[in-house]
Amino acid sequence: MKRQIPVLLASVILLAGGLPVRAESWFWGSHLRVEGARDAEKCSDLRARADGGLAKATEKFTLSKRQAPALEVRAGSHSVVHVRGWNRSDYEVEVCKFAAAPTRSEADRLLRSIDVRHDGGRVTTSGPDSDRDWHAVLLVHAPQDAVLNLESGNAPIGLTRVNGKLTIHAINGPVALDDCSGTIDAVTTNGPISFTGSGGDVHLRASNGPISLELTDAVWHGPVLEAGTSNGPVSAHLPTGFHSGLRIETSGHAPIRCDADVCWNARTEGARYFPHLLQAGSGDVVHLSTHNGPVSVTGPARHARII
Repeated sequence: MKRQIPVLLASVILLAGGLPVRAESWFWGSHLRVEGARDAEKCSDLRARADGGLAKATEKFTLSKRQAPALEVRAGSHSVVHVRGWNRSDYEVEVCKFAAAPTRSEADRLLRSIDVRHDGGRVTTSGPDSDRDWHAVLLVHAPQDAVLNLESGNAPIGLTRVNGKLTIHAINGPVALDDCSGTIDAVTTNGPISFTGSGGDVHLRASNGPISLELTDAVWHGPVLEAGTSNGPVSAHLPTGFHSGLRIETSGHAPIRCDADVCWNARTEGARYFPHLLQAGSGDVVHLSTHNGPVSVTGPARHARII
């Protein structure tokens, strides 16, 4: 079953059975809560609640590929970035701004201090002090073969059905990629990465956070899928009959667990219970690695091989 990947706070992304658990709520504070359907594509899909006064506003603009050969988005705290692919040839950015305060007039003043700027293909968000109740949700639609450079600090980033050259850097926030392909380079510090797909030249790296993968085809269509963590686990779910080359490397201090078909005739190196290498099939089209973290690879239900 196809699952939508919503945009979430890092604190609500957990690992359960190797796959991310996702909640509907995006933000909450002493006065403001913003929620949205998992397939939110416009500001009207979001629901905002406030204990006191609530103010909201929307900005929308369109950029052609000529205006923005690459779309750059810089989002700070109190922000969310969610990108969806579509069949038009341009980029569309809709910014949903919310502010809450004890009175409506105070909320209106707070809303006016939320700043969204776009200069050519560069979009940035900023706002008042971090202890104020305001939020900016950036809903982006991107063409096929998009070129995206996304950065966040304390903000979630999500992409759904996006193809192109995708460069993502997040600090203290999660990254979720659902049915994305192309050339992908995603890096997080103190945040998780989740990925669902079947092809591309994909490189995922997490420091102090987990990576979870769900591959949707029996072969990887593309040069490589490379996922590595430092101080975090890697989990992957493979479909029945998966037969692309698989290579798993660890620092030798944590177990490798695999119940996927491809692992049953795998070669291992290192200690009996904590090997540092597992090689299945020819080549290393799918390369998983951890430093100070376990690896779990699951497939159709069967007895697992704990290596």
